[in-house]
Amino acid sequence: MRLSPLEHFALEKLLVNAGASFWECDQERFQVLARERTNAGFYAVVLSQGGLEQVSRHQELCLTFTHFALRRGGYFVCWIEDDTTFCLEAVANQQDWPSDLSPVDIRCTG
Repeated sequence: MRLSPLEHFALEKLLVNAGASFWECDQERFQVLARERTNAGFYAVVLSQGGLEQVSRHQELCLTFTHFALRRGGYFVCWIEDDTTFCLEAVANQQDWPSDLSPVDIRCTG
């Protein structure tokens, strides 16, 4: 499966903050192996065709954000599972995840 626009947005922000180039974040380099929506967000297992060398296997990448549909904001978190796969999670802080959240309206805060 292809990355959703929101998954791609989150991965690009997380990986570039960790030192990856925009080229390494190209959507064609990733394939979603599993995707699950939860009440508080979503979870995806992603296969990468390289570009994760700058991220330590024990490192967790995290990025907080605000969005008008999330009064308390939320965060994206990513961690490496093995040499080719990693997990991406999005979580709304103490509230349900909206049914349709556009990356256009996300403001990263840290």
